Amino acid sequence: MKKIDVLAWGVQHIASNHGCDYRTDYDEECPQMTIWDDRVPTVMDVRMMCEDLGMPRKSVHVADLWRVTFIDIGEWAGTDGQDEYEPTGYEMWTRAGAKIGED
Repeated sequence: MKKIDVLAWGVQHIASNHGCDYRTDYDEECPQMTIWDDRVPTVMDVRMMCEDLGMPRKSVHVADLWRVTFIDIGEWAGTDGQDEYEPTGYEMWTRAGAKIGED
């Protein structure tokens, strides 16, 4: 599974756990994934997930006005995001007992 697919699964998983809507489809004009929540626990989960996947912390943006958390996947989606995901065993979802690809 590619890192970009793990990111999409993670966004869905975090949004479901926090009771939020999300968007994982993206294109070159809008290279981002979104969770409609700006609360600290959600933002921190997103940041930890992105760091686990090798994305810089600055990839996560919070728009308080719209209560949205954006993940700017930009160039990462076409470069590192295409790498095969290699779990380390220390990822946030591993510690929570979640298995990638499961709901």
